[in-house]
Amino acid sequence: MQAAFAPGTEALGGDEFQVDTALRWAYETARGMDHLNSRNVIHADLATRNLLLTANKTIKITDFGLSKKIYATIDNTRTFTFDKNQRLPWKWLAPESLESQSFSTKSDVWSYGIVLWEIFSLGQSPYKDCEKPNVLLQSFKANYRLGQPSLCPQET
Repeated sequence: MQAAFAPGTEALGGDEFQVDTALRWAYETARGMDHLNSRNVIHADLATRNLLLTANKTIKITDFGLSKKIYATIDNTRTFTFDKNQRLPWKWLAPESLESQSFSTKSDVWSYGIVLWEIFSLGQSPYKDCEKPNVLLQSFKANYRLGQPSLCPQET
């Protein structure tokens, strides 16, 4: 298997990278995350750096180092919290995860959105001008969001 993305890559294995490929990878990633959710697993570190391609260019989700199997509580919530000293991939974290180190399937959905942005920007790093998590959190509170990636068609 090979890493799914290299920043700025426009061709992969001799094939021109097409929007159809990006859409297929987005779909395969969503299916993989849906499978994890059906098994009560929160990934907590979904990013393209943790996606691999098989020989037939199918996406496989990897790196379950931060993952947790979650069991529903009395109020039917499925969350977990990391210690404040835990190093986390902050550019892929949902605002609530940045603020409280609390993770849920909803925070995995946020990370999936960042993965979509990475796929459609051909592997660019999200929030590349932001150097500190607290600055990113303040930006979120001011309604800052990533712009439309270069490969993403308007109708998508």
